[in-house]
Amino acid sequence: MKTRRSFSERLVQRFFYKYYARNLLYELQTRARAESADYVQQQMQEARIFTSHRSLVEFAAQGASAQGLFLEFGVATGNTIRQIAASAPPGTTVFGFDSFPGCPATGRGTSRRQVPFARDRSQRFPETLRC
Repeated sequence: MKTRRSFSERLVQRFFYKYYARNLLYELQTRARAESADYVQQQMQEARIFTSHRSLVEFAAQGASAQGLFLEFGVATGNTIRQIAASAPPGTTVFGFDSFPGCPATGRGTSRRQVPFARDRSQRFPETLRC
């Protein structure tokens, strides 16, 4: 006699099959993650791992020479350049570059049809930033 699965078992199986088992994008992401982890273990054993974007930016800005240039290409919303300015040595000018409008909104190379590139450029930046 065939064993009847519980409702929750059937639901989980149906959900998994529908959203993951036949999903090519999910499979590609899983493979890419595994390959990246293998590469890091083999080639980057001494690499520092940061748990947040903010900690990475702080580490990079604090480790840079105060006499050098602080530049960001692709400012977009301005969040990262603000973090750089907050972490850079006092009195350092941080320069940001962007091209709006300029990026085509075709979504090529992504799973989206359209990619929203238009941003409100009227936002204010601290005095130490030049955009």
